[in-house]
Amino acid sequence: MYLVRQPLDTLSVPNVAGIIREEFSKRDLTRRVKPGQKMAIAVDSRGISTLTEIVATTGECLRHMGKVNFTATYTNTPTAGVRRNAGLPIALETDKEVLETALAQFPYPERVRMVRIVNTLRFQKYWVTETLMSELREQDGVTIDEMPLRFRFDNEGRLLAFVDQV
Repeated sequence: MYLVRQPLDTLSVPNVAGIIREEFSKRDLTRRVKPGQKMAIAVDSRGISTLTEIVATTGECLRHMGKVNFTATYTNTPTAGVRRNAGLPIALETDKEVLETALAQFPYPERVRMVRIVNTLRFQKYWVTETLMSELREQDGVTIDEMPLRFRFDNEGRLLAFVDQV
């Protein structure tokens, strides 16, 4: 992966979880989703710093209503090899398992377009795979460190910071 620096504006929304709970309380989803029906949560993000909180709170609200079977979703999605069906971030024990499981879903992992963002609240620097380099080189205000870095893990499978390699 390559280090990229790019200045961006930031926006924050206070009490995201409270806003989501309030919106769920305004809508009577229990009436719209019939007994036996299930829902999945589909997410995508480009600079949403509270994405984890949004997904967790949405899941909490749906779980409270009895509308999502998380265990079946987590178990069946990687096995079936159909990533989009989960609609949820899949929680695994270690960072290493997360990367191995994600990359195993692609027939050509070396072609994966991946971005590692450590802190979306301070989205000024991030790391990208080589497959994204040509697009980033064409953008104004982007600085790229051309020295590639590899993922490294500690004995417990936690992803080590890239600065440990420099």
